[in-house]
Amino acid sequence: MTDIKLKWDGEKVLQQVKVEDKKLTPKEILDSLDQVRGQIAQMEGQKQQVSQQLAQMDKQIASAKEFEKERIEFESKCEELQKEKLLFLINGISNECQKKAIENANVIVLKDPSAYTEEQAKTLEYLEYQKALSTNKKVANKISRRIITKFLYDEPIFTNPF
Repeated sequence: MTDIKLKWDGEKVLQQVKVEDKKLTPKEILDSLDQVRGQIAQMEGQKQQVSQQLAQMDKQIASAKEFEKERIEFESKCEELQKEKLLFLINGISNECQKKAIENANVIVLKDPSAYTEEQAKTLEYLEYQKALSTNKKVANKISRRIITKFLYDEPIFTNPF
């Protein structure tokens, strides 16, 4: 049985807990020591496993850095080639994407005409045009995501047809 007493020390309440004395048998002491030793062994094994995983991660990082180092010299040329390819593709699909953008924007505006001003509707056409260009199968299959994001959204390389 646990006995709890509260005592005011002038500033805070001090909680005093009195626990009954417990007699431990030699068996209980030995069993508890075996249990704690088992836990220690388990934790040491886990620690060793984590060390091995860290060593493996270090090797993987080194390998990834080597991969990057081997290919980084081609990055700017690849970006330039992808940009040219994107411009070429845009020229071929622009009319199709423009029509699709107008249709999609009209459907969106017709759902709630009072929600859009004329300027917002035109902006929506432009946004739908960007989306149509970026999701076009030819573009999606031949151009990297980085180039699509950079040259269709962040720094558009096409003229606004609206």
